[in-house]
Amino acid sequence: MCFDIRGILTSCKVDRGETAESSKQNIGNTDVGLTVSKNQVTLNVGQEETITATTNDDSLYTLSWTSSDKNIAKVRNGVITAIGEGEAVITVKARKNKSITVLQTKEIKVLVTSHSIKLSETEIIISLSDANTHQLSATVNDDNKNVTWFSDHEEIASVSQTGLVTGHKRGKATITVTNGTLSASCLVTVRTNDFSFIQKKVIATIGTN
Repeated sequence: MCFDIRGILTSCKVDRGETAESSKQNIGNTDVGLTVSKNQVTLNVGQEETITATTNDDSLYTLSWTSSDKNIAKVRNGVITAIGEGEAVITVKARKNKSITVLQTKEIKVLVTSHSIKLSETEIIISLSDANTHQLSATVNDDNKNVTWFSDHEEIASVSQTGLVTGHKRGKATITVTNGTLSASCLVTVRTNDFSFIQKKVIATIGTN
């Protein structure tokens, strides 16, 4: 309430709310050059994504990370882990060292889906002295179930479009199956059966005596 010089009640303008609102708007609007490597990520349950955040002087500012829903995605020092299907927002806040005042914030939208491709095995060993093939199978939890198989070293191990892996020479190769969006991999180790080779050599030596 306001009174004039005669003590009569009059209307008056109180700027307390405007000042408070202005102060509220200034929080988090100080530009410290905070940037993030991605503003949006899509992950499958169990996957991780590392987000890099920097300021115009990393020695002056401390960064903190929070998630809007830890049941969907959690974050630790910029490493986002997908926990459950849904959407969450990861917020990174910049503060001056030893200060509680937030100077600037950035948000990263996270979409977590349950779509996936899984292989029957993630690591296999093929012996050239025995059967030099191994059958892999893929389970596709996605609308697009059309997959393609390929090897990063076909001279060591190749793969057919039905997932049959064939070893060719000693070494390691990675077999990957993908539908264009999702993928899964299997490490293949191709070996020669050294024991069988030694055994045959001994038999041959005995036979010559």
